[in-house]
Amino acid sequence: MIKLGSKVKDKITGFTGVAVQRIEYLYGCVRYGVEGKVGKDGKAPFEYFDTQRLERIGKAVEPVVQETGGDFNHTPGRNQ
Repeated sequence: MIKLGSKVKDKITGFTGVAVQRIEYLYGCVRYGVEGKVGKDGKAPFEYFDTQRLERIGKAVEPVVQETGGDFNHTPGRNQ
């Protein structure tokens, strides 16, 4: 299993980035969301890969948790 925050590389395409998301499906398939470096356009590419396609190429970073001050239970249009 790849630890979230690890730098990873797709063995097929060579896409590299940080594993920021782990998705586990009901019947066993596990995929990771990988965010690449920000490009000249100011956007970070994002791709999903099956576990078998990824290799870890760097240590995991520790996430920094910040208070958002938001209401996580708020749904627009609800409770009006």
